[in-house]
Amino acid sequence: LRGQVIALGVQNSLGRPFDAAVIELFGDVPAGGGSTRLTGVMVVDRKSGVLLRLELHSGNAEFALRRTLARIEAAR
Repeated sequence: LRGQVIALGVQNSLGRPFDAAVIELFGDVPAGGGSTRLTGVMVVDRKSGVLLRLELHSGNAEFALRRTLARIEAAR
């Protein structure tokens, strides 16, 4: 699996700005004795490293993943 930065910039999410890097993901991954094509996008805050969004899709119709940061809590 490989990644390529396709955009950099501020994204406002959850009421605060993030200095985001948008990374396109692509490649072939092992799947049950063979391989399948995987594509997707990952958005990461460059300052903190926090994963803001992850979306993955594959040639296998049963596999798709989408995760988005839902809230931020203060450290205790």
